[in-house]
Amino acid sequence: MNVRFRIFNGPNIHAPFAAIIADFENPFGFDISPLAVEATWRLIDDEPLWDKNRPQVQLSFANVAAALAVKIQHPEDEQSAQVRIVSHAFGGTCSISIGFLDPVASRMAVHTAIVLAESIFLAESGEASHPERQAGTLSRARVTLRSRLPQAPIVRTLIREARKQGIPVYPVAEGSRVWQFGQGAAGIHFLEAGSDRDSFTGMNLARDKTWANRLVGRLGFPGVTHAVAMREAEAIRIAAQYGYPVVVKPRASGKGKGVSAYVVEAGELRIAFAEAAALSPQGVLVERHVAGVDHRLAVFGGTFSWVVARYPANVVGDGRTSIADLIERENLRRREDAQSAEAGLIAIEPDQEMLRHLEKQGFSLATRPREGLTVNLRSVANVSRGGSIVDVTHRIHPDNRDMAEAIARGFRMDALGVDFLTPDISRSWRDVPCAVIEVNGTPGILFDSRAAKILHAKFPAGSAGRVPSVLLVNPPASLRARMCEAIGARGRAAGHTDAQATFLGGHVRCGPDEDLAARVSALVSDPGCEALIIETSVREVATSGLPLDRFDLGLSFEPLPMSLREVVMRCSRRYIDSMSREVSEATMNTLLDEAFLPYENASPEVR
Repeated sequence: MNVRFRIFNGPNIHAPFAAIIADFENPFGFDISPLAVEATWRLIDDEPLWDKNRPQVQLSFANVAAALAVKIQHPEDEQSAQVRIVSHAFGGTCSISIGFLDPVASRMAVHTAIVLAESIFLAESGEASHPERQAGTLSRARVTLRSRLPQAPIVRTLIREARKQGIPVYPVAEGSRVWQFGQGAAGIHFLEAGSDRDSFTGMNLARDKTWANRLVGRLGFPGVTHAVAMREAEAIRIAAQYGYPVVVKPRASGKGKGVSAYVVEAGELRIAFAEAAALSPQGVLVERHVAGVDHRLAVFGGTFSWVVARYPANVVGDGRTSIADLIERENLRRREDAQSAEAGLIAIEPDQEMLRHLEKQGFSLATRPREGLTVNLRSVANVSRGGSIVDVTHRIHPDNRDMAEAIARGFRMDALGVDFLTPDISRSWRDVPCAVIEVNGTPGILFDSRAAKILHAKFPAGSAGRVPSVLLVNPPASLRARMCEAIGARGRAAGHTDAQATFLGGHVRCGPDEDLAARVSALVSDPGCEALIIETSVREVATSGLPLDRFDLGLSFEPLPMSLREVVMRCSRRYIDSMSREVSEATMNTLLDEAFLPYENASPEVR
């Protein structure tokens, strides 16, 4: 079927957000039930199309295509989707608008959704739909989407919260997993929860567990006793020297991969060494066991933010049910429990490491544990291995808070996760046997409330990571240059663009053929840009939308069509329509004073 795509890089007359719009004629003259849609969808993909929000009414072709587009673009975060459907009474034409972070990815998501919707409607009408081919179409699309859209739950959580706070988000380099929050001089690069405020040296130290442990000790805090083994025989010798139990882990790895805790004899150590060595050519750490509960202390903006106790994946016996069935029961609970989903708890997956850990305790998957008995399924307390977490921020001792902040300072890190084993987080590290076992340069966050704390530390209330911005629609020739000079007198470097050229700091940016979105992107991506002046035309705004979602000052020097006028008014903190072309110096400075006022008291870091 014929589909026409249009790209609007900001709010526009069709949608209040940057959108890919697909226009097409409805090829089917009937609607379809959600159950029928889902039945055919399950032949294409294993995941359900709707979890709990299945529609209760018949669906048109456009409705089905939009639902599929949301599922494809936001597979685990549908609440972040921005979507609009318009069905025109005349001619059966339809439009689907879907918000984007990356236009190439969103265009592919919508195109794939329309192809799959066509297959679903063909199946309902009794025609051949070839679901196996459509499964391949979906799989190929997901490869591209994974490279261009945020995949890590941490990033999706941060972006969702940024939208609530009005902080703009931009891709930095497709496939890099780095996203820019904020504009120009107020922008910050994020890689998961780590940012460009974290030092390169600190990240290097944190990646290597031996280096990290040495620095923790140098700072005066309790680390661990460990040694590096390059061969199995060395590992056995070190374990004999320390005495069992020991911990075996890769020298450089994360998320609990290759870690075996509470290794009690040489045969078990050989297996643990082989697993760790496969992930760590630099060597394997054999570590003296430290008793206690595993805690993750999170520092953001140099300040302690929260602490959680982490527990290994476990099940509780009832005297009747096997461990295998208890695992399935727990996985079902996690899927259906909103709090578990928000906490990022994943399914518990049996594997050889789990079987060995159960065998060490005298159990197997077929064992029926007695009522009330907690069976640990793994030796490592890590959420990525099926573990669970409990927030214990209210119980932490002040000395332990200070320790986490001091370690972050010592590593020169703005954000740091400190993994701390202690029998009681409410007691000082000075008073109990305990140890910092690792540090992590990208501490995890999965709750929206925690994402809000991180963003607030970087973007204090009122800043929203923006620089002052002015939109000029068909202005007089000299106004932009006069504004740039006035902004320079205020101590800010203004980036400015019009149809002919783009400048920042007196230097040209972009070629003459770049569109408005690309020209503005070049400015907001540069931390040397401290203010924006964007000159455009009525035609450019009508055909491509606004280049930003918000302006501090919008001035139009000719009457705008009502539909466009409403868009620009909605996106401008102050808007003047049909402005006189004779703008005096006093008027210009008064308008700029008002536009810049919210930014004048911002800290130098925000500016």
